[in-house]
Amino acid sequence: MAPDHPSTHAPATPDLWVALDANDIDGARAVLDARPQAVHERAPDAHAAPPAAYKTNTPLTHIAIRAGRAETMAMLIGRGADVNALGYNENKGIAPAIVLAAWEGDVEMLRVLLDAGADPNAPGSAETALYAAIEHTEADGPHPNKVSVLLDGGARHDIFTAAMVGDVDVARTHATAYPPLLGRRSLKRNRTPLEEAAHYGHEDVAMALIELGSDVPAHAAAALGLTEVVSAIVDADPSQLEARDDSEDTPLMAACTHGRVETARALLDAGADANAENRWAATALTRAVAASDTQTVELLLSVGVDPAKPGRGGMLPVDHIATPDASVATRLRALLGA
Repeated sequence: MAPDHPSTHAPATPDLWVALDANDIDGARAVLDARPQAVHERAPDAHAAPPAAYKTNTPLTHIAIRAGRAETMAMLIGRGADVNALGYNENKGIAPAIVLAAWEGDVEMLRVLLDAGADPNAPGSAETALYAAIEHTEADGPHPNKVSVLLDGGARHDIFTAAMVGDVDVARTHATAYPPLLGRRSLKRNRTPLEEAAHYGHEDVAMALIELGSDVPAHAAAALGLTEVVSAIVDADPSQLEARDDSEDTPLMAACTHGRVETARALLDAGADANAENRWAATALTRAVAASDTQTVELLLSVGVDPAKPGRGGMLPVDHIATPDASVATRLRALLGA
């Protein structure tokens, strides 16, 4: 669905957009005092290439990806902004403000939208607000957070988001009610519900979905530590050894992310590239370090992975140590020669 009144032309009220970009709420208010209808106008997305009629935003969707704009949002809504109007972002595609704010906005912005009647279940072209919020909220982060605010505001889990947060009952209910969902793929990440559960480390959900008949691809099997399954997949199709997922991770990276040392060993024995990089230059080693998994780090170093090789932004593997456990951090630094 394209946004209402699309245009690829410059906005009729450029001063409003300048004020919004500068977070000048008084300036934006003054412009709207003089030209109230500007709250509904559209401007092309500045990063859209090439421009297209659907790649436009209202003032509300324009600021939805800018954290700290709750007051400005409330002002625009008070001036009549449509809280469910569709906008555009290169990362999110066509999406309402609730999805955009769930991505790069903040809790207070979501509250403003929900209090004004925004539909928490209105989908974008690739995901719901809940999906976007889960992807950008630490599972053990403080509450309230974007996920909890959306759920409190009426957002409903589909099978994908249930798998992502580890809600085994909801995931099982969806799959039982409509078994073809087991083979469906999320629009944003192209993952099945099982792959979402495995990616987020929810083994109980994954096993429930497997029991219900879900296929188990290589990355999911590696993330879950199903070594025999991974080996069988690679034996049947050797190309799966270096298969890439949405992030361009290999099965070895998936195993190392989740501390599956024996699965990682089996993949290395089968010839997996221990130095492969994903789209962000992450490697099996940086994933193992981030997971605080000393055993897998030792395994990777034993096959010749260089602990001094810089990655994205010049970061070294040692820079990925994130554990609060001082003894584990010390052990990791020693292994990495830091």
